[in-house]
Amino acid sequence: ALENLDGARIVALFDGFDGEMEGAFSGRVPLRFEGAKWRASGGYLLMDARSLGRLRYRADGLLTEGMEPKGAEYKLRRNTELALKDLDVETIRLDLVDEDGLLKIHGQVRGKSQVDDKTTVNLNYRPRIQTDLWRLLQEIDFGLNN
Repeated sequence: ALENLDGARIVALFDGFDGEMEGAFSGRVPLRFEGAKWRASGGYLLMDARSLGRLRYRADGLLTEGMEPKGAEYKLRRNTELALKDLDVETIRLDLVDEDGLLKIHGQVRGKSQVDDKTTVNLNYRPRIQTDLWRLLQEIDFGLNN
């Protein structure tokens, strides 16, 4: 069980993440000792509902790279990028999922952002993140060695 993890500390573990996250997280990460190594087997982290959450991510081009800047699909993706720049977070959930023997993170980010004078975006974004999960777990410091 994990309790009261600082969101800033969590995002600092992701290589190449150009942003900030505020909020406290708790969750569960089942661990098992297998083949002389500790292994994670699923689990999740969830932003505490009582925590004030904020996400700031410089997402320019994340979803629109290579697209013609016209049409409804472009506008939707661009507004998502703009919303991620300064999002008042309602919830963030990070599920650790086994995909073909590799643990990946399936996220859900919900919140609201005022992207310009006329546009408010209610965001429900579901990123999929590939990272070295074991390194992340070691950085969180369970006191385990591999």
